[in-house]
Amino acid sequence: MTSLKLLRQFALISLTAFSLFTVVDAAAQQSTPAAKSTTPVILIVDYQKVVRDAESAKSIRQQIDAYRQNFQKEISAKETDLAAKQQELSKQSTVMSAEALTAKRKEFEQQVSEVQRMTIIRSRMLDEAYGKAMSDFNSVLQSIVDRLADERSADLILPRAGLLFVAKNLDVTDEALKRLNQQLPKVTIQMPAPPPANAPATAAKPSAGASTPTAAGTKSSTGTAAPSSTTPAPAAGQQPTKP
Repeated sequence: MTSLKLLRQFALISLTAFSLFTVVDAAAQQSTPAAKSTTPVILIVDYQKVVRDAESAKSIRQQIDAYRQNFQKEISAKETDLAAKQQELSKQSTVMSAEALTAKRKEFEQQVSEVQRMTIIRSRMLDEAYGKAMSDFNSVLQSIVDRLADERSADLILPRAGLLFVAKNLDVTDEALKRLNQQLPKVTIQMPAPPPANAPATAAKPSAGASTPTAAGTKSSTGTAAPSSTTPAPAAGQQPTKP
């Protein structure tokens, strides 16, 4: 009888202790704030696809190519004229005096230099126009990407280039492209005015506006290069052999 009484007391004590532990644990859970998820939300944009397929980017390439072809025709006509003058000078060299021949050669070299200058200027004009157009393109694309990041509470947006695998639910390229075509169906090329005739011609600089837009604090060096403008005219030191 005594053993049974002790066993009952022990069971009562154990039940009381378990109940107190449960109450304390529940109170502790209520007082501790829920841990926030630390998994970042990442989105992917295929910038190369956007530049390739966007209607505005296509319009930029088409306009630049049209300008390039016109400039090329202009330069080619002048190169043909120089070649004819070179041949004529060669024929006349046997009947002209040394003084007259020297004057003709100097005049011919000046004409070659002018064609070279024109080639450099046309190339620079194309690069500047392309850079400005792509800067406008990138500005609109950047705003669209930023808006997508806000809508989807993204912590990071990465370029598709270099990634081996991307889950479809992370790729927002098609949505960005759709919005871009709606918001910017075309970009009109603004060709800069040529410099004054006496201004020195400098080599064209790379287009600054053609870089990939940044997204959600990330940077990318991927960009597109402006189409080649013209075939360079022969350099002064590369003329056909003089008579």
